[in-house]
Amino acid sequence: MPENREERRYEVEWPVRVIHEGGEYTYSKTLNVSPTGLSFITSHRYYDGELLVAELTLGAACVVQCVARVVRELPRSSRFYCYAALFEQFTGNGGELLAETLQLIQRREHLPEEPALAPVAPAPKPIPEARPRDLGIPRMAQRGPVMMRRR
Repeated sequence: MPENREERRYEVEWPVRVIHEGGEYTYSKTLNVSPTGLSFITSHRYYDGELLVAELTLGAACVVQCVARVVRELPRSSRFYCYAALFEQFTGNGGELLAETLQLIQRREHLPEEPALAPVAPAPKPIPEARPRDLGIPRMAQRGPVMMRRR
């Protein structure tokens, strides 16, 4: 049965740091993100309805902090847990940054593929200057015409 969703999910693997009470934190990563929520995988156990403070790293210098509510646990391996969470609140302009980043991903998906470039042949090696002996010319002939001395 197809899922009816208001917002599209984007399959991205972004680092996530979940901050717990007492200042402890856990690192995880997203499986997918939408403007309204995220799915993430972690080694820490959470419960339905639990509020999380999460920092999503969208790029090298872009970290978005938000509060998200766990809405369900998803099936995953025995070593990790996987959760779906809805965004409740963003710090600063984090919601706008996330929306802009997802729009950029969507635009990039719709760009025509760039044609493959033909491989560039390596530049030819410079030909060293040939010396007479390299060309097999006898040494005597290399000196030029011999001048006869008169006596």
